[in-house]
Amino acid sequence: MLKLSKVTSLRAISLMSTGLFVFSQAIIAATAGLDPRDFGAVGDGLQDDAPYLAEVVAEASAQDVPVILHNGTFRVSSLEVPAGVQLRFGKNASLAIDEGGVLDINGRIDAGLTPILLGKGRIVGSPDVERVNPYWFGAIGDGESNDSLALQRAAAMAARSSGRTLWIPEGEFVFNEDIEIRSDVVAHGVLVKELEIDESRTEFSYQLYLPSHYLVSDAKVRFAPDNEPVELDFNEFAGIREGDFSLPVYQDIALADGSGSIDLEERGTLRFHSTDFFTSRRVRAGDRWYEKHDMVQVVSSRGDIFPEFAFDYTHPESAPEWEAERSYSKGDYVSRGGRVFKATFPSGPSSNYVHSHLGEVAIGSVAPDPAQETTLLSFEYGDGTSDIMRMWRRVENRVWYFGVDRPVKVQGLRVELRLKYPSVETYRIRGGAVVVNRSNITFEDVQVTVRDSNALMSRLIHSQHSANVEFRNCYVSGATSPHLGYNFLNFNIANFRFYDCISTSSRKGMDGRHAKNVRVEGGFYNIIEDHYGRNFIVRDVTVTGMSVDVPGDSTPDADISAWEFQPRRPFGFSGANLLIENATVHQAAGGILGGRADTGDLYGDITLRNIVVRGNTGDVNVFMHAKAGDFDYASEVKSPSLLLIENIRLENPGKLNFPRIGGGFEGGSYGPVLIRDSGPIGYVHSASARLEIRDSVLSETRFDIEEGATLILRGNEMIGETSGLDMSRPEVQSIGNF
Repeated sequence: MLKLSKVTSLRAISLMSTGLFVFSQAIIAATAGLDPRDFGAVGDGLQDDAPYLAEVVAEASAQDVPVILHNGTFRVSSLEVPAGVQLRFGKNASLAIDEGGVLDINGRIDAGLTPILLGKGRIVGSPDVERVNPYWFGAIGDGESNDSLALQRAAAMAARSSGRTLWIPEGEFVFNEDIEIRSDVVAHGVLVKELEIDESRTEFSYQLYLPSHYLVSDAKVRFAPDNEPVELDFNEFAGIREGDFSLPVYQDIALADGSGSIDLEERGTLRFHSTDFFTSRRVRAGDRWYEKHDMVQVVSSRGDIFPEFAFDYTHPESAPEWEAERSYSKGDYVSRGGRVFKATFPSGPSSNYVHSHLGEVAIGSVAPDPAQETTLLSFEYGDGTSDIMRMWRRVENRVWYFGVDRPVKVQGLRVELRLKYPSVETYRIRGGAVVVNRSNITFEDVQVTVRDSNALMSRLIHSQHSANVEFRNCYVSGATSPHLGYNFLNFNIANFRFYDCISTSSRKGMDGRHAKNVRVEGGFYNIIEDHYGRNFIVRDVTVTGMSVDVPGDSTPDADISAWEFQPRRPFGFSGANLLIENATVHQAAGGILGGRADTGDLYGDITLRNIVVRGNTGDVNVFMHAKAGDFDYASEVKSPSLLLIENIRLENPGKLNFPRIGGGFEGGSYGPVLIRDSGPIGYVHSASARLEIRDSVLSETRFDIEEGATLILRGNEMIGETSGLDMSRPEVQSIGNF
């Protein structure tokens, strides 16, 4: 039976005629819903309408009809809207929640693209709504007004709503604070990050002779995990070895703070980090390093993980006490203040450092500081220029667990970075646009761009500590910072896929550290690299090899305002297991594939096949991997267990050269190499224990085979005279060539 409020009942009674009770107006009123003004609300933004809205909400719940808010601002100190109650907002109607107040809404919201939820109070609950948009929270979307708060409130409600979707309608929404997202996204508008330079924080590097500029607000769009990570007791995991696919424990694992224990859930993820670094980096002063990082996903209820571990994780070794009179080399361990430290730079009574432009400075004995993760030495060169050196790293092992993230899909998101105050000055900006810190997320048709060419951004999309992430048909452009400049920056990730993306107009289209099981298929990039990746597959891509260059870089003549794009190798890699196939390389003026210069490790199976070079203007260097004989890596440099190079062709006249197959390695110490179905080959240098060239074209080829290395030539077409070969050496074999 239809229930009528006091007001609608009076209206119905007034329609009685000839003994007949006419329900028409009552039915219309009840069907249309209840008006809070009929219960005493005013909607003038001054009176606290909370008591009257509470009454109408209760009545609407009893009658199962909506609450209709017509024109006006209904101020509420606090209000609860239970599930099953619908709030229907007219074009100029809104709720304004008092500061300190709470709107707890679990019912349905029906509204257009107008401001409906205003005020400084909190909004909680899980509303029954398919999509949430920032206009509801007062966004303007005019490309000038600051819409940060509205965007964040919309994102927070979307994550709790029944439809779990944040909708970005048409408009340009400026933000200068982080926007944290945990829901699906459907976007038709643009999120605009304004770049305002904080001149007081500008730094200058006397290693690079370049400035670093910082922003007043480095706001980002952050895709956050559903749950905060929980730190676990590392002792439970000590003894893990590189290549392990299972955990030593997966149930009743002690928390790091001793407050209890947890069981690992299937599809959850684990993050491992050890400061017991595995190699020193050959960059700048040589006082930097690579630490151990691993991201793995739990893939069974028995503690199986994927991908495999990239490093060993053990307890820090006991070490002798630090002594001021002793000299220490990179990688040496010492103890001080009950902590273990590892040397990142040589120190001792007679140690020094020579800067290529500023001269020599004494380092001397430097005591590790137990209170600091990294012990720094501040000093001055002879001309008074200040600098710092990283001397010791405190050795620690830690592990965190991330619960299972719900699958999320992001469609059509556009983020544009713009200088707030246009200028002719060139800014090398430390900052980014998007951070991906959750697992199980898919990005489709996402665009992240930089409008101003003099805003040289360090990164645009930064993915970290996450797994099972996919990018499809995405467009990223404009990370042009010298020595940084990453469109896609991947740090400690696993199981990532990039399909048909365009990432160019940058220093590097894709780069990172410790990215495992990454698949890049289709698309257009300028450069693809990883500092210490594992299990990379790159196929069906087109690459240009064009990167950022500064005239006079790393010298006093550096001129950042004259930066330009210059060719370099399109593929650079250190780490284990790499497959590149079916790729088109434009010109390849900087070569095709090289091991990174800052760390020598390139190991596992390395495959380069079915590569065509378009538009080459001469010879092309195919592969380069070397270690510097004058640099202390603080570790043994690794070489491939197999290097396979197959079917490499040039579009224009020229030859394929292999100038550095194991450069700096002792002859015979480099892993086996097979080159086949390629040519014409012009030059080969090798330290390989077994280099075989077969079914290829050798055109007046010059060889440089190190003592102790071996060479097998099998079934090749030999054009002209070869040089550099001593066929009397037993390490050189020629079989079936013609």
